[in-house]
Amino acid sequence: MSLQNKLDVLCHMAHTLNEKNITWNLGSSGMLFLRGIVKDFNDLDIMVANEDINQAIHIFDAMGKRCSSQSTDRYKTRYFYEYTIRDVDVDLMAELTIMAKDESHMFSIHRGETFDWTMLGHEKIYLSSTKEWLNFYRQMNRKDKVAILESTSKNHPIELVLKKPTYDDIFNIQAYRQAFIDIGESLHGGCGIMEFKDIKDWIDYLELFKEKRTVPPGRAISSEYLCIRKTDHKMVGIVNIRHELNEELLLHGGHIGYSIHPEERQKGYAHEQLRLALIECQRLGINPILITCNRDNEASRKTILHAHGVLENTFVEEDGNVVERYWVTINTKRGENI
Repeated sequence: MSLQNKLDVLCHMAHTLNEKNITWNLGSSGMLFLRGIVKDFNDLDIMVANEDINQAIHIFDAMGKRCSSQSTDRYKTRYFYEYTIRDVDVDLMAELTIMAKDESHMFSIHRGETFDWTMLGHEKIYLSSTKEWLNFYRQMNRKDKVAILESTSKNHPIELVLKKPTYDDIFNIQAYRQAFIDIGESLHGGCGIMEFKDIKDWIDYLELFKEKRTVPPGRAISSEYLCIRKTDHKMVGIVNIRHELNEELLLHGGHIGYSIHPEERQKGYAHEQLRLALIECQRLGINPILITCNRDNEASRKTILHAHGVLENTFVEEDGNVVERYWVTINTKRGENI
């Protein structure tokens, strides 16, 4: 199953679970993938609140096919159901119980609990913690998985999220745009935002880029994202993902255009924003991904190289500016069964 398909199914499930106010989170390798710890995952492990399990079963029964579950002496989870949804394996559980050294270790969540979260497309994805799964893997005696988590230097909290612009973001977007005007710097990744004094008009303009028949001449279908810092809801960056490349974008521009707020640079935000953008590219089925930067933009080059971009060549524009063209290839090998 493709990574794109797995991410699509995750978004589909998240939309319905959130719409029905189910308390849930994503665990295991799916959670580790969204935190940037592993490069892929095999299936989706969804834990729901004990109080919501019956409603969740009803939701999942409507989404896909329930499979027969094999019982083992190691796991005594009270509610455990295996599904196949659009060819993706999904485990639904509540009151996870692991047997270790003749003792039972129960882990459960309850309605109203809060969790770390990220965004994928339009959907909010709730995440279990790496600390919890380190504990789970220790109880399971999964030494290789324990080693992966123990080797990480932090708990990988999600500090930034990408979200689609809405009218609720107008003040944030205005402030971001003005920051570039104040220093006389070009704003990359804004899909022409500098041409719009009224941000509402710009948000309406973005609708044209959803379908090929409405895309302005010389442009490509694209998705626009604001990069928001969760602690204070400040817009710290912007990203434009082009779903396809025309002749001009193939030379310079590439699949991803982005920038970081002038006051928020040198904080690692460019690396994290690009990581999140590459996840969106995987959801959209874009691979490999072309990213370009000017030769004199050392910060952007470092960001691309950090994402394992490989320089293909350079392109000299009419004014003599040299553009470097990098390709990022997403690992398409089957993920570890973590």
